[in-house]
Amino acid sequence: MGRHERRSRKLARYNNHLTFLTRCIKSHIIPRDLRVEPPVPTRGARRVAELASMRFLRERIRLTQRAKRDEKRETESTARGITAALMADEASEILEKIRVNS
Repeated sequence: MGRHERRSRKLARYNNHLTFLTRCIKSHIIPRDLRVEPPVPTRGARRVAELASMRFLRERIRLTQRAKRDEKRETESTARGITAALMADEASEILEKIRVNS
Protein backbone atom coordinates (compact mmCIF):
# COMPACT_ATOMS: atom_id res chain seq x y z
CA MET A 1 0.00 0.00 0.00
CA GLY A 2 2.86 2.38 0.74
CA ARG A 3 4.23 1.77 -2.74
CA HIS A 4 0.87 2.54 -4.32
CA GLU A 5 0.57 5.72 -2.27
CA ARG A 6 4.03 6.90 -3.36
CA ARG A 7 3.17 6.13 -6.98
CA SER A 8 -0.13 8.02 -6.71
CA ARG A 9 1.59 11.08 -5.28
CA LYS A 10 4.23 10.98 -7.99
CA LEU A 11 1.50 10.75 -10.63
CA ALA A 12 -0.22 13.79 -9.10
CA ARG A 13 3.08 15.72 -9.25
CA TYR A 14 3.48 14.86 -12.94
CA ASN A 15 -0.07 16.08 -13.56
CA ASN A 16 0.75 19.37 -11.83
CA HIS A 17 4.00 19.79 -13.75
CA LEU A 18 2.23 19.11 -17.03
CA THR A 19 -0.48 21.66 -16.23
CA PHE A 20 2.17 24.27 -15.41
CA LEU A 21 4.22 23.57 -18.54
CA THR A 22 1.14 23.63 -20.76
CA ARG A 23 0.09 26.99 -19.34
CA CYS A 24 3.62 28.30 -19.89
CA ILE A 25 3.65 27.33 -23.56
CA LYS A 26 0.18 28.78 -24.16
CA SER A 27 1.24 32.06 -22.55
CA HIS A 28 4.63 32.09 -24.31
CA ILE A 29 6.43 32.14 -20.95
CA ILE A 30 9.65 30.17 -20.55
CA PRO A 31 10.53 28.79 -17.09
CA ARG A 32 13.86 30.15 -15.83
CA ASP A 33 15.67 26.82 -16.01
CA LEU A 34 14.84 26.48 -19.73
CA ARG A 35 15.80 29.99 -20.84
CA VAL A 36 18.72 30.41 -23.20
CA GLU A 37 20.63 33.68 -23.09
CA PRO A 38 21.99 34.89 -26.43
CA PRO A 39 25.79 35.15 -26.48
CA VAL A 40 25.56 38.22 -28.72
CA PRO A 41 23.11 41.07 -28.01
CA THR A 42 21.55 41.24 -31.46
CA ARG A 43 17.96 40.84 -32.59
CA GLY A 44 18.83 37.69 -34.56
CA ALA A 45 20.59 36.12 -31.59
CA ARG A 46 17.63 36.89 -29.31
CA ARG A 47 15.27 35.24 -31.81
CA VAL A 48 17.46 32.12 -31.99
CA ALA A 49 17.60 31.99 -28.18
CA GLU A 50 13.79 32.33 -27.94
CA LEU A 51 13.26 29.52 -30.44
CA ALA A 52 15.73 27.28 -28.61
CA SER A 53 14.02 28.00 -25.29
CA MET A 54 10.61 27.12 -26.75
CA ARG A 55 12.01 23.88 -28.13
CA PHE A 56 13.41 23.03 -24.70
CA LEU A 57 9.97 23.70 -23.22
CA ARG A 58 8.28 21.44 -25.78
CA GLU A 59 10.83 18.72 -25.05
CA ARG A 60 10.22 19.06 -21.29
CA ILE A 61 6.48 18.66 -21.95
CA ARG A 62 7.11 15.55 -24.04
CA LEU A 63 9.34 14.02 -21.36
CA THR A 64 6.83 14.83 -18.62
CA GLN A 65 4.01 13.25 -20.64
CA ARG A 66 6.06 10.08 -21.07
CA ALA A 67 6.98 9.96 -17.38
CA LYS A 68 3.33 10.50 -16.44
CA ARG A 69 2.22 7.69 -18.75
CA ASP A 70 4.83 5.32 -17.25
CA GLU A 71 3.88 6.29 -13.70
CA LYS A 72 0.18 5.82 -14.44
CA ARG A 73 0.92 2.32 -15.70
CA GLU A 74 2.85 1.53 -12.50
CA THR A 75 0.09 3.00 -10.32
CA GLU A 76 -2.52 0.87 -12.06
CA SER A 77 -0.30 -2.18 -11.56
CA THR A 78 0.01 -1.60 -7.81
CA ALA A 79 -3.76 -0.99 -7.61
CA ARG A 80 -4.37 -4.36 -9.28
CA GLY A 81 -2.04 -5.97 -6.74
CA ILE A 82 -3.99 -4.44 -3.86
CA THR A 83 -7.30 -5.51 -5.40
CA ALA A 84 -6.01 -9.07 -5.86
CA ALA A 85 -4.73 -9.29 -2.28
CA LEU A 86 -7.82 -7.93 -0.52
CA MET A 87 -11.54 -8.32 -0.70
CA ALA A 88 -13.21 -6.01 -3.21
CA ASP A 89 -14.85 -3.63 -0.73
CA GLU A 90 -11.68 -3.30 1.39
CA ALA A 91 -9.54 -2.72 -1.69
CA SER A 92 -11.83 -0.05 -3.10
CA GLU A 93 -11.96 1.72 0.29
CA ILE A 94 -8.17 1.75 0.59
CA LEU A 95 -7.65 2.87 -3.00
CA GLU A 96 -10.18 5.66 -2.56
CA LYS A 97 -8.44 6.90 0.60
CA ILE A 98 -5.08 6.89 -1.20
CA ARG A 99 -6.61 8.74 -4.17
CA VAL A 100 -8.07 11.43 -1.89
CA ASN A 101 -4.77 11.90 -0.04
CA SER A 102 -2.67 12.21 -3.22
